[in-house]
Amino acid sequence: MVELRAFLDRCVCLFVVAPLVVAYWRGLWNLLDDLVLPDQPALSGWATACAGWSVAFALTALQEPFALLARRYPKSVKVVFRLHQFIYGAASISAWRGTWLLEDVYTGKSPWSALGALLVGIGALLLCRGLRNAAQAPPLMLVIDEAPDCFKAETRFRRKPEDGVGTYLMDCCFSTVVIGSLVVTLWRGLWTLLDRLQIPDSPLTSATTSLSSGFVTTVGLFLAEGSVRQIHAHAHKTGNTQFWGLLLEGMWNLCATYSVVAVWRALWMLADQVVCGSVLWDLVITLASGWVLSLLCCSTSVPNWGTVVDGVAPTSEFPPLSLDISYFTAMAETNEDRS
Repeated sequence: MVELRAFLDRCVCLFVVAPLVVAYWRGLWNLLDDLVLPDQPALSGWATACAGWSVAFALTALQEPFALLARRYPKSVKVVFRLHQFIYGAASISAWRGTWLLEDVYTGKSPWSALGALLVGIGALLLCRGLRNAAQAPPLMLVIDEAPDCFKAETRFRRKPEDGVGTYLMDCCFSTVVIGSLVVTLWRGLWTLLDRLQIPDSPLTSATTSLSSGFVTTVGLFLAEGSVRQIHAHAHKTGNTQFWGLLLEGMWNLCATYSVVAVWRALWMLADQVVCGSVLWDLVITLASGWVLSLLCCSTSVPNWGTVVDGVAPTSEFPPLSLDISYFTAMAETNEDRS
């Protein structure tokens, strides 16, 4: 039964949640393109980046008051959480869109610019021990909305308000703005390189190629997860973690990042080919995909809520080098807790 649930979890994440999340991101991203200073790319980028990162930082810093509110008023927590996740998701998309656009404006879209962005993103995230954050998205991440401590967002250095307000706020800022911007830089570099390398003259063929490679890599990670985790655990037992453990983690996270970016790029480009490019359609798709994700209790999967540290388990349920995917398993546990 456990194996069947895990298999179904991955199918839901790959074939249902991932397309819905990409549709939501694409719809809101296009709305921002059309509505926020479309004739002034630099100013539009600064506006959406500053607004998005500011709101994301504020919600991360205020997680303790939100958690207190949830404990005091448990009956209203669902409504507050839905609103919280909607605002944070919109802020994340705004921040990503602004940062991406600014890098396009100031560094260009040449292959060398893309390669430089990719290398800078990978190198800086490795130094921060935050490379895994680049792969924290469907189809390799799925968390239901009913999870306990729904307002809790882990920060890079795990600081708390009682450690000092200044220290806590700096940790929240670093975790949200710095690591978040580096993830955007990595994604933009890889995405732009794929645009240049995977049949650039035929968008449909390029999208199909990207989808095929991303799908194969995703399924490969699904199949290899158990074996890789055993190898990593064996390295810990023998004490050979300083080099081989870090190397294994880095390779895993790079493969996972490619998988997620390739799938997202493919779904985004396929939507560009079949969906009419208008404000009305973008609004309808954004609202519809967001509504379905809420019905599935998967709206938490829209933004990347919290920061994961390389080599550290994201939750007690998922050890290092495992995929943070739980749907039927988590829903069953939630129903058991309620009963």
